Amino acid sequence: MFIECTIRRKLGTHPEIDGTTYHFMPIATGEHVAIVPDEAHAERLLAIPSFREFPEGRVEFIPIEPPPEKVEPELVGTQVATPNVADMSRDQLIAYADLIGMRKPHPAIGTDKLRGNVAAFLELRASGDNDDPVEPEEDPKE
Repeated sequence: MFIECTIRRKLGTHPEIDGTTYHFMPIATGEHVAIVPDEAHAERLLAIPSFREFPEGRVEFIPIEPPPEKVEPELVGTQVATPNVADMSRDQLIAYADLIGMRKPHPAIGTDKLRGNVAAFLELRASGDNDDPVEPEEDPKE
């Protein structure tokens, strides 16, 4: 079964179910699609709002270039710094959100709400619990 992930990430989405990782990659028409042959896995994915069934047919996957190999910093006695979100201006928060892979914030979102969304995104990413794609809520009133 073909399933589409409605969240578009530069390097695709890679959820894991029962030890099987599915690679939702872009196809020629722009959708991110994976083949999920296991019916139980397909049902679990389709229960998540970000996934939906994709009509079968000719699906032409686009090869994605992996990012250049990153050189890990020397971690003996050092720590990699994370920017202090509390000290960032609105423009810096918007640029940082894009840099870390968040969806572009709504133009009407308040600075405090945006700051909270960025902090929550970083916390979620640090926890390593990113099996289910979660997008922070936006509050256009702030």
